[in-house]
Amino acid sequence: MRTRNLSLILLFLLAAGWIGHTLTSNLVLDVHDTKIIAQKDWTGVQTEIWLPVLYTHIVAASVAVLTGPFGFSQKLRVKSPGWHRRNGTIYVLAVLIAALTALYLSFYADGGVVSIIGFLLLSTIWFAATWRSVTMIKLRDYSGHHAWMIRSYALSLANTTLHIWLMIGDTVIGLDHITAYQFAIWICWVGNLTFAEWIIRRGRSRKAVPLHA
Repeated sequence: MRTRNLSLILLFLLAAGWIGHTLTSNLVLDVHDTKIIAQKDWTGVQTEIWLPVLYTHIVAASVAVLTGPFGFSQKLRVKSPGWHRRNGTIYVLAVLIAALTALYLSFYADGGVVSIIGFLLLSTIWFAATWRSVTMIKLRDYSGHHAWMIRSYALSLANTTLHIWLMIGDTVIGLDHITAYQFAIWICWVGNLTFAEWIIRRGRSRKAVPLHA
């Protein structure tokens, strides 16, 4: 139990730290979008649409990343089921908004078709996994709901791991920036989902072990 609580605390700190970095760098320090404008290839991009959609995505994804860890707290779920449901509703709505805006943004990703397909798959699976978790709870399949929420939140953290893999591709492997970006786009969500499946299967195997020989 202590290990689980520590994991949730570390997860929350990771989420809060990443949100602080993302919101500060995009919405506070760069209020005139100078960094985005300098880095982006604006060919065929309608900036009056793209930028508001981007900021909507950033805010919604940040809310999802921040509320997600609370949903995995067994203590909160047992002591305050109403709060758990409200937090879960906020998380789901945030993910749906973030995933839908990500679908639009995917078509303008740097790196061409490889990047576009990677982001489209990430956004679609993120949306589907989150919606599946909702259907599971409506069916009172609590185990299924928990498993799909793990998958959903793993995808909520894809942007975080994307930047980690991008750094590895750039500095450790030595790829050029676009190739490293394409590599990071795919490995961030495929790797996160793989890790989520390991967590789910590990939890199921523990439950399957009898308490007494």
